[in-house]
Amino acid sequence: METNTSCSIIIRDTKQKTQYAEFHILFDLGEGVIRSVEKGLSDLGIEKYQAERTDDNSAPVLGPPLLLSPLNPKTQNSALQEKRANLFDAVLISHAHEDHIRELPNLILRQSPSAEHAGKTKLKVYCTRACKEHIMKNLLSHTSLIKSTIEESIDFQIVTPNEFFNVGPFSIIAFNAFHGNESPDGSVIYVVNVLNLKIIMGWDFLSLPEANESILWNPDLLILGAETYNEHPETRMISVTEAYDLIRRWNAKECYLVHYSGLEDFNESTNQWFRGPVKPISSTELQNIIDSHLKLSGAQGKFR
Repeated sequence: METNTSCSIIIRDTKQKTQYAEFHILFDLGEGVIRSVEKGLSDLGIEKYQAERTDDNSAPVLGPPLLLSPLNPKTQNSALQEKRANLFDAVLISHAHEDHIRELPNLILRQSPSAEHAGKTKLKVYCTRACKEHIMKNLLSHTSLIKSTIEESIDFQIVTPNEFFNVGPFSIIAFNAFHGNESPDGSVIYVVNVLNLKIIMGWDFLSLPEANESILWNPDLLILGAETYNEHPETRMISVTEAYDLIRRWNAKECYLVHYSGLEDFNESTNQWFRGPVKPISSTELQNIIDSHLKLSGAQGKFR
C-alpha cells in the first residue's frame, strides 16, 4: 500500500465578489495533486488570478486546501497584476521520495513554455541542495523530460535548514528530519508563519536532530505523518502514540495526521499481552483519539 502526500495553503481576499487566490503555496507533490487542487479550487469558487482554466470535473478530491484570509492590500503579491495560468506560486519539497514528488514531471510539462502558455513565469521550487540533486536524477529518468525543459519551467531555490526565508507573504524555516538510514539526504520539515498563524508541515520523520523547540512551540496547526498506531521504526515515520507526545510537547492547538494505514499494527496481534490496537482503525476513530489529546494542550490546554 502506498500513500501520496501534499498540502496547499491559499491566501485569498474574501471581500471580493470573485474570490481570486492571491498566493498559493504547495507542500510536496503526491500523485493526483494537480487535478485534486484544480477541482478543489473550483468547488470552493476560487480562481487563480484572471486566467482562463479548464477544470477536469472527473478529478478526485483528495482533500481541501487550507484557506487563510485576507492579506493586507499593501502586501499583496505583484503577480496579481499578471495574466498567467500558474496553478501554484511556489512549491516546497520536504524530501525526494517518489510519493512526495510523483506529480512534479506533470507540473513541469504544464509549466513548459509554449504559445499557449506565453507570458508565464518559472515556478519556484524550494528544497535542500541534496533534495534537489535527488529530484533532478528522478526527473531526468523520465523519457518525456530533458534538462532544458526542466530549466525553462522551474526555478530551484535552495533551502538552508535552521534559517528563515520568505516565500511571498510566508515566513518559513526548515529543520533537518531523520527519515531512516535508507532515506534520501536532505529531508526536512517546514514551519510556516503567515497572518499571525503557525503551521508545522511535519510528515515523514523519525526524529528532528537539530530542531529549535522554541520555534516549534504552540503551533495553530500541526500536521504529522504517522503510518501506524504503535511504534514501527521500519516505516521511517513516527507512530500515532509518538504523535501524542509531540502534540503535548509542542502545545499544538489542532493536529491532522497523514500517511496512516495501520497495516503494520497487525504484527502486535501475536502478543497476547499487548493492549493497543492490533489492526487499522478508522479515520474518525483516529481523529477522535487525537482530539482527546488536544484537550491537554492548545487553546484550552493546561500546558499553555
